[in-house]
Amino acid sequence: MKTPGKLEIKPFIGIDERIPAPQNSTILLENFTYDAHTKTWNNFLGYEEFFHKTIRPYGNTGVNQIYDDSTVDSIYCYARHNSAQQWFLFEQGGKLKYLVPSAGQAANQVAQTLETDRHIPTMQEQTTNYTPYGKYVVITNGIDGPIKYRGGDRVYPLGWDRRPGAPEIITPEPVNGAVKPLSYIEATDNFELGGTDLAGGSFFKSSVFQGVGFLTGSDGTNRYQYKCTFINEAGSESPISEPSATVRWETDEIFKGTNHYANRACPAMEIPSGPTGTVARRIYRTTNDGKDFFFLDEIKNNTDTFYVDYRDDTQLGSLAPFDSESIIFPALGCRFTATFKNCLFADGGIADGTRLYYSQPNQPDTFKDTNFFELGTREGGDITGFEIYYNSLLVFREQAIDLVRGDALNGFEIVPFITGIGTKSPHTIITVPGIGVMFLGIDGVYAINGGLDGGADLQVRKLSDPIQQYIERLALDGLPHACGIYSSQWREVHFYVAHDDGHRLSLGLIYHIDSESWSIRNNKEWGVNCITTDKNANLIYGKWVDPDPAVVKVMKGIFVVSRNRRAGTQNIGSAESPNYVDQPMPPSKIRTQWLDFGQPFIKKHIKYVYLYILTTGNQTPFLEFYKDRQWDNGTQAGGAIMQRPDHFFQPVYEPVDPDLEDSQAKWGTAKWQDKLLTQVRYSVDLQASSEFAFEVETSEAFIIMGYAVEYTSKGTETIRGRDAR
Repeated sequence: MKTPGKLEIKPFIGIDERIPAPQNSTILLENFTYDAHTKTWNNFLGYEEFFHKTIRPYGNTGVNQIYDDSTVDSIYCYARHNSAQQWFLFEQGGKLKYLVPSAGQAANQVAQTLETDRHIPTMQEQTTNYTPYGKYVVITNGIDGPIKYRGGDRVYPLGWDRRPGAPEIITPEPVNGAVKPLSYIEATDNFELGGTDLAGGSFFKSSVFQGVGFLTGSDGTNRYQYKCTFINEAGSESPISEPSATVRWETDEIFKGTNHYANRACPAMEIPSGPTGTVARRIYRTTNDGKDFFFLDEIKNNTDTFYVDYRDDTQLGSLAPFDSESIIFPALGCRFTATFKNCLFADGGIADGTRLYYSQPNQPDTFKDTNFFELGTREGGDITGFEIYYNSLLVFREQAIDLVRGDALNGFEIVPFITGIGTKSPHTIITVPGIGVMFLGIDGVYAINGGLDGGADLQVRKLSDPIQQYIERLALDGLPHACGIYSSQWREVHFYVAHDDGHRLSLGLIYHIDSESWSIRNNKEWGVNCITTDKNANLIYGKWVDPDPAVVKVMKGIFVVSRNRRAGTQNIGSAESPNYVDQPMPPSKIRTQWLDFGQPFIKKHIKYVYLYILTTGNQTPFLEFYKDRQWDNGTQAGGAIMQRPDHFFQPVYEPVDPDLEDSQAKWGTAKWQDKLLTQVRYSVDLQASSEFAFEVETSEAFIIMGYAVEYTSKGTETIRGRDAR
């Protein structure tokens, strides 16, 4: 007796390769995104050039190119003033550039170059790291000198790469056979003093008794020394210089009537200029014949080098900083940085990969000689990245994760968190609301969650078990180059990884927050090499350029993921006479699980497959079906019009303004007309199948909620070669 049955899967979720897997999951889900409002999957996504077609530097518009033909190796959106201002930093062809995505400037927009001759990373190297710190972005990659960016063309070195030279004392010509400091002053009865500079002009006239020196000891000798420091635009003070040569002279004892005086002097000196970013210099001086140095004066520029000292010892300020309080930047080779408790944290670079340095609070360039942790050479390996979570700094290593807690005032401490789990992919460490800190490890994607100081225990869980077969095909030597990002607009976490041969980032692993499931992107088509988000959580990425001459005509540069179904633009003309046309998106694919209908040992007759879809127009997607895990022997079921008969001519999609059809990336501004839920039936007529699966592949717009399979079974099952009834 044949028993009719119908299996309905509505809604379904993403990829799950486990055995057994949930029936409502898929084996393959490629180039789809999830809509939590309708509980549907759709393929309304593609990528477009960063600027509008009519003003972009392609075609016959006469606008200069904003990008060259090289791969974009890194990208970051730097926003200030509550995102009222933003700059896009990116590296391309060994150059660090920036763009300002302002509508008023777009027509004349040209990418400005900040630095040249920068390192171009291989697939085995991590790309450049960008860390916000107050009004700056700290930019490091372990090879080029670390820098700070402040918008526009303002770039400054990170940290101090040298001590200032000592002030050079100017020795005047001998006077009456004796060498005295410049502008030797005689005190008068009314303390009115006058002096001359090296050019012979008057440099002061004061009613206040001024000048350096007084009668000392039995020999009447004055002795002074000077030091100096640099102050940069961030307010950081450099290491202090070595002391100057000693200024030395004998004070003449003068009697004016009944008054007793000691002549004073005004030593002159040359003060060194500081490196780029120096905005002031501070001068420190000893007291007469003293050993300690005290604040003397601040020159509020980086140009004036001639200085004359006329201040009495009583006018000196606070004690000068010790040599240990500001040192030469100890992490000039740093690859990774983080901002935590107003301090800048940095690794020691390739040469010192287990050392962790931190700056003084609010001074990203000032490091004390004691401000570091040595993690040791234990199994955890080198530092590979940072992330702030609750009230701690997560320090990622190759095979371990440590925690930094505390603050600069009370002292930082570092404690181990977990061993055996870490990352080699610094640009996949992502904080995701509601999930925690996600990251790509050697054997999967993990999430750290828990409250830390918030109460709950900190935990690590693996999220990638459903896609483990994809994980097992990761090119391990390409892990440092992998990248990732979270978009609150798309409600997705993206990971782009090197797969199989490791030639490039060839695969996208997409985690959908609302369905808690995975899908994939064929990144050979998308070309993501680095990715970021702007202030509106739009996904913006730099494209990988294939060296194959056959594909050099594909547009290069920076792209935005959009809801328009096109894959950038291609030049079908020549370099001299370009003709750019839109490229269609590659096909979208769904492949179901192997369905046994709860009766794995009973043969079924599969009659029909129903797709529950939202109308998208007059289209004919094809369905191919398979039996008994034989993927190489599929049968095409034919196509069907995805439209209800009574609404055949329903307009299902139309941009708000038809003139915007080829506009710059709309970033979700186009609106869809109402859609209708409908059911499309495919005739299968598959006999004697224990397990059944089907695949839908389409290059057309497609929205699916679920599916159903109608079948009949014999009501018998085979046990040891016999029918059991």
